Amino acid sequence: MARVAPLTGRDTEVNLLKDRWEQANEGMGQVVLLIGEAGLGKSRLVHTLKEHVLGQMVEGEVDSPVIEWRCSPHFQNTGLHPAIDFYERALDFALEKSAQAQFDRLLSRLEAYDLARPETLPLWASLLRLPTSDRFPPLSLSPTRLREETFRVMREWLHTRAVRRPVLFVVEDLHWVDASTLEFLGQFLTEGLHDRILTVLTFRPEFKTPWPAVAHQTSLALNRLTRRQVGELLGKSAAASLPQQLIDQIHERTGGVPLFVEELARLVRESRRLDQAGERRRDATCSTMGSPARSETWW
Repeated sequence: MARVAPLTGRDTEVNLLKDRWEQANEGMGQVVLLIGEAGLGKSRLVHTLKEHVLGQMVEGEVDSPVIEWRCSPHFQNTGLHPAIDFYERALDFALEKSAQAQFDRLLSRLEAYDLARPETLPLWASLLRLPTSDRFPPLSLSPTRLREETFRVMREWLHTRAVRRPVLFVVEDLHWVDASTLEFLGQFLTEGLHDRILTVLTFRPEFKTPWPAVAHQTSLALNRLTRRQVGELLGKSAAASLPQQLIDQIHERTGGVPLFVEELARLVRESRRLDQAGERRRDATCSTMGSPARSETWW
């Protein structure tokens, strides 16, 4: 697993996210808009929150409390891609080669939630591009009606999950969202309280949510790291104390963007390793060839 640099300078943000999760646990649905430029640590904060939520799972639980949709610049014109991608991953479709086996897996999961009804399962099959069985013939609906009903069963599924246990619903990189997913989120968020669901939406400052502020919504804008925070991050990442002059230079060059600070810290670590390796080679050479005076004569 790749080394993850310590989260530095975000204690306030982490505590706020944990507080909103606790409120969702108490049945007061929460929405957090996590806003920040690229490299400021939105995904790192989400990762920290996910670890906190997963750490509260009870032994023996099967379904994860984390539902994570990921928007992509490559699928901005593909309707509901973040949702479809999540469902296919959650259902382990990669393990099944045939469409029929995938449909059976979908049917089994929906039955576990009492959601495998004749009027709803064809909607799920259509969403995931699966053929239906004779038990669940396709529905004759107009495209508009099909979208409305699909949105309805997706919301029903989320609320059913939340009845069983609190849910962390994350949608990352909303600035790359497709139109259908954005429409779904607008309906989901404006329908009212969301029981035991904490919804976290991450995006860059240039993106503006098209829906009005909803109840229990918090906007959390990430700032760049201060000079002191950069020093703390460098100290943890480089595993060594660094001179203040170097810290000042790195702060100046990176503008306090954590991603860039971590990259320079990595370069510092590698440079130190090369220096140490060079010192060991020189020591070994001197030990083999004798005293410095003799080696100078030999050269």
